[in-house]
Amino acid sequence: SDYVFLRENLAELKGDEYAEKRQRVRAFEDAASGYQFIPLGPEAFDACLAIHRAWTLINVEAMEPRMVEYEHDAIQNSFGHFSELKLIGGVLEVHGRVEGFAVGEPLDSETVVLLFEKANPKLDGIFPTLNRECARKVFKPFRYINDEPDLGNTELRRIKESYHPVHMIPKYILERP
Repeated sequence: SDYVFLRENLAELKGDEYAEKRQRVRAFEDAASGYQFIPLGPEAFDACLAIHRAWTLINVEAMEPRMVEYEHDAIQNSFGHFSELKLIGGVLEVHGRVEGFAVGEPLDSETVVLLFEKANPKLDGIFPTLNRECARKVFKPFRYINDEPDLGNTELRRIKESYHPVHMIPKYILERP
C-alpha cells in the first residue's frame, strides 16, 4: 500500500505524535548549523548519485541485490530526464556539501509522489529534516504527499508509519492463472 500524508502535517510536525521527529530535527540543526535546503537542479545530480552510492553501501544488506541496481538506474534516468518528466526536488547541504536529496513527481494538482529520498545516514536527524524541508518548500503547492509502498521492508514500514499517514492506497499484483 502507498502511504499518503497531509503535506501540512509533515511541514509543521505539530502535536505529540511528532515530538520524536521534532527532537531529531533539532539534533540535526544543532549538529549541522550550516545547513541549507535548496531546489534540486542539474548542478547537484552527481553529488546526489554519490550520496545514493554511499547510502547503498551502508544499507546493502537490507536490500535485494537487483533492487540496488534498479534503484540506481532509476535515479540516474530520472536525473537524465528531470525536466521532461516534470520532476521536482530538493537538496540538503551541510557546509556546502550535498548530504541528502529528495525527488518527487506531481501526480495531480493535489498530490506529489515522493520517488526518492536519500541522505547520509551518519548524520542523525537528517531524514526527518529533509522530509520536513521538502514538505515546507518543494512540495508546498500540494495537499498530499504519497510516499509509495514499503515493499515489505519492516523497518521502512515502521518509519513510514511513524509519520502518521492519513490514508493508505492498496496495491495489487495481477497474475494470470
